[in-house]
Amino acid sequence: MHEDSSEFTDMIFGSLGVDAQSWFREFKLSMDSRPITWQLFKERIRARFRDKDHKFKTLTKLYELKPGKSQQEYTSSFLNLLSQLDTEPPEIVKRWFYQQPLRAETSAYISQNIPQTLEHAIELAQRFKDAKPSAVKNPAKEHPKQQQQGSTANKSQTGNRTSESNKFCDYCKRRNHTESECRTKARAEAKAGDSPKNGKAR
Repeated sequence: MHEDSSEFTDMIFGSLGVDAQSWFREFKLSMDSRPITWQLFKERIRARFRDKDHKFKTLTKLYELKPGKSQQEYTSSFLNLLSQLDTEPPEIVKRWFYQQPLRAETSAYISQNIPQTLEHAIELAQRFKDAKPSAVKNPAKEHPKQQQQGSTANKSQTGNRTSESNKFCDYCKRRNHTESECRTKARAEAKAGDSPKNGKAR
């Protein structure tokens, strides 16, 4: 299929709407036998059916476009909108539109590498995205056993403190220990055991 022929425009005629088909018939008659190339067709149909503020609307959409879950999806949407402009903006303008909604760290990485073209900026953004971990690990999911062990240890310590606070010594009438654990009783018994020996020594 030759670029200078009308073959492609004739082929897509059936895909046009009713108004566009009527316009195309008139346009073809006005061309006589001259071929309607694809480039000429695009220029004329855009001039006929596009809004006067189409460029402004498209640039607004580019500016408001936000990255989604996938870097590839954002890039694809951006390039699709960019292709709808009649005249292609300068590289610096395209790079700015592409870079401005990206995350701060992604944008900084692109700027550090000083891309000269939009294509290079896209490659840098994807490279930075691929270098990052796919997801931040959730500590709660990563170490369930450790959390369970910690919880069990805390319960055990709490239980020990509770049981100790319930202890009561019948000998010295104090809390936090039993009579068998009482140091006061142990000292008294030891002293009582030493008393006869001390008496015999005298």
